[in-house]
Amino acid sequence: MLFAIITFFFWLLTHRGRFGRHLFLLGQNPRAARYAALSVNGIPYVLYGLVGVASAVAALVMVSYFGSARSDLGRDLLMPALTAAVLGGANIYGGSGSILGTALAALLVGYLQQGLQMVGIPNQVSSALSGALLVVVVMGRSLSLHREWVRATWRRLFSHKTIGA
Repeated sequence: MLFAIITFFFWLLTHRGRFGRHLFLLGQNPRAARYAALSVNGIPYVLYGLVGVASAVAALVMVSYFGSARSDLGRDLLMPALTAAVLGGANIYGGSGSILGTALAALLVGYLQQGLQMVGIPNQVSSALSGALLVVVVMGRSLSLHREWVRATWRRLFSHKTIGA
């Protein structure tokens, strides 16, 4: 329930408000955001504050689940979280993304990790599979963004005619 509430809040903030449009513009082109008279220096501080609050809520949930606090408690969640963000449509360089896509990808990656653990696969292997999924998604997105270059390279490599034919 808490996941749905936080997802809905950030969806409203980023996709239904002026702040979200400013945020995406700042991520796409900081110079254009400055020319549009946006607070280029202020928006990141607000965003860092919101991410800090969301991280504090996540830390409270983790500490209440495990019953103790350690500095490395979320270490194993870094790769699945990054995979979910990229799989959900977030651009590594900023300026694009979807909260709902990231939330659905987080559920998918979470169910994948839990399913692998239920089958008896060790955490190291499931982390490696999560990393492999991340590499496949990044490669797929890169190939889709550079489609013309891929086609030209493919034609150049495989369109050789045989000599004497």
